[in-house]
Amino acid sequence: IRAQVLVNGAVQDLTLHESPAGQQGAQGQLTFDGTIALREGSNTVTIEVEDSEGRIGSMAFEVMRRRGASQATVTIHEPLDGAAFQDVSEVMVAGTFTDDMAERVRLLLNGAPAEDMAASTDSTFYFIAPVQQGENTITVQTEDYWGTVTSDTVQVTVYGPVTHALDRPVLSVAQDYTASASVQVSVQVDYDDGTPAGGARVVLERTSKDGAYETVAEATASAQGQVTAMVPLPQAGIYYLRVRAQALGSDGLAGGGGWVTSNVKQVIRVIEGPLLEYSFLEGQKFNLKPTLHVEALPREGVPVAQGTFVVSIATDNGVPLQVTTRDAAGELGCAGVCKDIIINDALPLQGDVESYRLTASASDVLGLSSTGDRAFAMDIHAPEVHFDDQELEAHHELLASQGSVHLFGSITGENALANGTVEVRNSAGTAVYELR
Repeated sequence: IRAQVLVNGAVQDLTLHESPAGQQGAQGQLTFDGTIALREGSNTVTIEVEDSEGRIGSMAFEVMRRRGASQATVTIHEPLDGAAFQDVSEVMVAGTFTDDMAERVRLLLNGAPAEDMAASTDSTFYFIAPVQQGENTITVQTEDYWGTVTSDTVQVTVYGPVTHALDRPVLSVAQDYTASASVQVSVQVDYDDGTPAGGARVVLERTSKDGAYETVAEATASAQGQVTAMVPLPQAGIYYLRVRAQALGSDGLAGGGGWVTSNVKQVIRVIEGPLLEYSFLEGQKFNLKPTLHVEALPREGVPVAQGTFVVSIATDNGVPLQVTTRDAAGELGCAGVCKDIIINDALPLQGDVESYRLTASASDVLGLSSTGDRAFAMDIHAPEVHFDDQELEAHHELLASQGSVHLFGSITGENALANGTVEVRNSAGTAVYELR
């Protein structure tokens, strides 16, 4: 009369059919069919039927749905991939798997079967794996009812016993100065007999803003006793780097002796080009043709690139002036590229004060450049007339008994005198005489 199926407790419908007439055993029988949804793994299916008298019959059974191969996983928790051990003959291998249909768990060492056991009900595994000195590949596999194999693999390295102490690690840097936010460092860790300290623990340290050392990276030395890492340089300035190393203990952890500290390396990070300085060697007088001293100085010790220091002088309206450049690098106090700039052109002065602009640019060996300019002005004073006769010089008056007078004097000024005139006034009128 009524039939239903429960899958994992959820009700799903069944369709009932009367048995065809004449079929053997058909009297009092019905057939049913239906499609039920299954979850991955185990499913409990219960079929219930009820007759016209209200009596209920049921039957339960298990249906296993295969888990998708891409969803099942095996994870080795111990040892970690890349772990190093010293003077050991076996290591513990432990982990978990997610395939609840798994029937077998296998351990493989360097690709060869080593142990096989029934899968545990709590989805965990545990092995004691024999290892040898050198590289060891450890693989754990699970296999389910349908033959699906899932695995995980780790690599571990086993080193021989420690018979000597660590020598002082050697730290080197790829660059003494850089414009980047990090610098590559290399470390070589050896024992005092010269053999590489493979598996040694290495701690990279860098000075902080307050000058104290802080840890910026930790690593394990390779079988050759080497470590390569990038050390961050968060801002411009001078940093000091060092390394502390510790030999590997027999338990695979650092502890085979005390810490040994390396040499210290200085690294400078710069973000600006060279410093540019300007000064006058001689006064700003037109008749002296000013000589300027210009310097491109290293910033934080980064050298100025040769051939990049360029200096030019122009008028305010952009007319360039011809200059002579004299190398002043040998002068006392020159810490970079220094030049004396001598103006060759007759400056095109038009008024009492004329303005000019010096422009300089330079780059350091990292390619960082700086550009700067400086304005300067030249003062001009009008020519002055002076007489040798003291009375004439003092009062600008001259008494003469004859119809002519011979004047002696000089004309001075900061500009070269091209021409001039002397004007004489008397009762007869005014006369102008041209100076030659």
